[in-house]
Amino acid sequence: MAFSRKALECIELASQIEADFDQQAHQVIHRFMDLHELNGRYEITEFTRQCVSAFLMEWYVNAAIERLPEGTWVTVIEMYMGLSEMDYEYLDTVHHRMNQRD
Repeated sequence: MAFSRKALECIELASQIEADFDQQAHQVIHRFMDLHELNGRYEITEFTRQCVSAFLMEWYVNAAIERLPEGTWVTVIEMYMGLSEMDYEYLDTVHHRMNQRD
């Protein structure tokens, strides 16, 4: 099966987002670890996990909206983040932001 030029471009952009996401995640996790060390706490609390997760999810969604062609970003987010059961209200919010981008 041959992919269209637009599909190949989208795959390339999604791959770049994934690489950037890995780098961003690495930096965020280390910043939180440094913060815990400064506070003399070495365990990661559930609250910290949720904060890191929320921050990275927001980063990923914004990157997809900013970089991917219109109409493809939701599929790419679902594909890379396993969000097929994402909250519809959140998707509506993201879609509203996407429409304001232009």
